[in-house]
Amino acid sequence: MVELYLFRLLAQINIQTDDLELPQGAPTSSTVTTVLQLAFGVLGGIAFLVIILAGLRYTLSRGNPDDLTKSRNAIVYAAVGLVICVLAFSIVRFTARGVS
Repeated sequence: MVELYLFRLLAQINIQTDDLELPQGAPTSSTVTTVLQLAFGVLGGIAFLVIILAGLRYTLSRGNPDDLTKSRNAIVYAAVGLVICVLAFSIVRFTARGVS
């Protein structure tokens, strides 16, 4: 009963697709490049934040060998991630210049 009422109500609503202002067509290469650069920027920022927090943890570990090792590993892994983000960002920018 309720479904029938909803179908009748929806049949009376006249929405044109032009009124919705939806994006048309496939994403362009500049859109993809912008999204990738934004993603690499966010990931690089997260890696930088992890380096800062791990350094703080390293400083506050009070000589505990387990905490020192965990903090040192976190700094190394975050630094590697940061280098990968910078390289990926550079590759995207280099290839985007060649395409456009």
